[in-house]
Amino acid sequence: MPQQCARSEYLVGEAQILRALGHPTRLELLEALHQGELSPSQFARRRREPVSNVTYHFRLLEKMGWIELVRTTPVGGSVEHFYRRIERVLASWRPAILDEGGWIETKEAMRVASEAIASAEARAGERLRNSGEEGAIVITSLLGVPSPVQISALA
Repeated sequence: MPQQCARSEYLVGEAQILRALGHPTRLELLEALHQGELSPSQFARRRREPVSNVTYHFRLLEKMGWIELVRTTPVGGSVEHFYRRIERVLASWRPAILDEGGWIETKEAMRVASEAIASAEARAGERLRNSGEEGAIVITSLLGVPSPVQISALA
C-alpha cells in the first residue's frame, strides 16, 4: 500500500519543484537537454554569457535529480562536464502567441491532458493496490497564463 505523506511534506516538495522551475534559464536548460547532452560551457556559449552564470543552474537541476552527469572531457587545464536530462523528467516550456481561438484550443487540449493524467493515476492506483508496491509522487503541471509582456515590446 502506498505510504501517505503528510500534506506539509508534500507542499514543501512541491514548493522546491516550483522554485526550481521558476527560473527561465532552468526551463531553457531542461528544454535544451531534451535534444541531447550538453555542458555548462556549451550552454553558456549559446546564451552568450559567462559559464559561471549557468553552472549554478546545472548544479541545482542535478541536485533535484532531473539531470545527470554522463561524461567528462579534459579541456586544457580543466575538465568539461556533460549532462543529460533524466528520462523520467518531462519538461516542456515554450511561449506561444495565440489569438482568442488559439487560446480556446489550448485550454481544451489542457483539459483533455488533465483528464488523461487523472485516468492514468486511477489505473496506477489500482495496479499499486494489486501489487503492494509503494509508487512515487509525480508532480504534473499544465499551466497556461497570459504573459505580462506585450508582443509590441518584443519588436
